Amino acid sequence: MSDHLLIATRKGLFVLERKRSGWVSRLIGFEGVAVTNVLRTDGVIYAALKHGHFGAKLHRSDNDGATWRELAAPAFPADAADAPSLFQIWTMETGGRTHPDRLWIGAIPAGLFRSDDRGESWQLVASLWNVPERKRWFGGGYDAAGIHSISPDPRDDDRIFLAISCGGVWESNDAGDTWSALGKGLFAPYVPPEQAEDSAIQDPHRVVRCASAPDVMWMQHPCRHLSFGRCRRALDAAVTADRRFRFRRGGASAGCANCLVRPGDQGRDSHAARRCAVRHANGRRRSKLGNHAPWPAAARRL
Repeated sequence: MSDHLLIATRKGLFVLERKRSGWVSRLIGFEGVAVTNVLRTDGVIYAALKHGHFGAKLHRSDNDGATWRELAAPAFPADAADAPSLFQIWTMETGGRTHPDRLWIGAIPAGLFRSDDRGESWQLVASLWNVPERKRWFGGGYDAAGIHSISPDPRDDDRIFLAISCGGVWESNDAGDTWSALGKGLFAPYVPPEQAEDSAIQDPHRVVRCASAPDVMWMQHPCRHLSFGRCRRALDAAVTADRRFRFRRGGASAGCANCLVRPGDQGRDSHAARRCAVRHANGRRRSKLGNHAPWPAAARRL
């Protein structure tokens, strides 16, 4: 675990530092302002703000938060379809090792922006904005749909995975030039039954990639708010005919044999899976971030 953690809050940006006496917090910027996301990369800190009056802003520090410089925030071009205004910067991500100056921003409304000069300028990724499915996206907690998760593949930085509430999960294999909707097996209980498995209107909550097994994605799914994970390639294959989901631990092809839950099931099985998921979350030992040791035997029994 790091001895130096950045914490974005509604009251500013804080750093937590581990001292001999314990953890100590201090404000390093934007007192009283909501910080919606923070990103540290190569000694640089990026902070996304949301002012009540001035709207979304973006700042960068090149000296570990001692001073800050405002950057031009992403903006939807006037010729973009519908041309909305930027409501919030929801997530930020680096471009990876092969693109050290590249940054990605996921916004509300659900625009994906890319910078190739460390945030000095931004371009809307029009290929995603113009997918026909966007007309059916809608807000999951906000009025408009938003991109909250962006994950470049550490083995191929041009392979990008992202998640949208409510707009499903998408992948590009060419740095955003083209996109494919994934997510077969996700289930939306908040729409008419005939639309429940429509990949374009799913509400995937926060999605993260397992560091030790990059093909494994961990997602909080809205049908039961259960934390489950499975190989991204298996989004089309790991779901059985009756739409049961198997929990998997990072990198493994099988997890707890009892962790099966059917979307929409109100009976005992769903509650059993919920209890087992909680035990896994509480009982899992971590040797390093993203590298999970096997669950103790007690966690594998209901």
